Amino acid sequence: MPDSPNLNAVLLCDAAVSTGKWNLIGIFSAIMPKQVPFLHHFQIYVRVADMHTSGRLRMDISRSNGDNGEKEELWSAEIELRTSSTEHAMAKLVELGCPVQCIFPDYGVYDITVRHIGGKKSEHIIGNTTLIVTRGKEA
Repeated sequence: MPDSPNLNAVLLCDAAVSTGKWNLIGIFSAIMPKQVPFLHHFQIYVRVADMHTSGRLRMDISRSNGDNGEKEELWSAEIELRTSSTEHAMAKLVELGCPVQCIFPDYGVYDITVRHIGGKKSEHIIGNTTLIVTRGKEA
């Protein structure tokens, strides 16, 4: 039995709606605001397998802060996960859409990291993706 669950998907989208199946609207990997700082509303959809125990998922958005390699965290959320005998019992799947409201202070590449926090507050990175913020065209 694995210590950490497996992240099958992490997608950025305008909306993640569950009606018995997931509908992801407006999947993207880049945004193009005309100016920064820029407030953006979106959702992070995650699909986690091998959830044999309860725990929490922690998602955060960060960017490198200069040459020293330190990260500046811009947004984070923690979600309690519980496996149930009725929801995807055989595969131990958990799917969720997490709303995000984040201010992007500058153009560049932002890291989105997903961590599993298990017993004794052990924390493991189970996946990540990036979001590119680039200058949009002027009208």
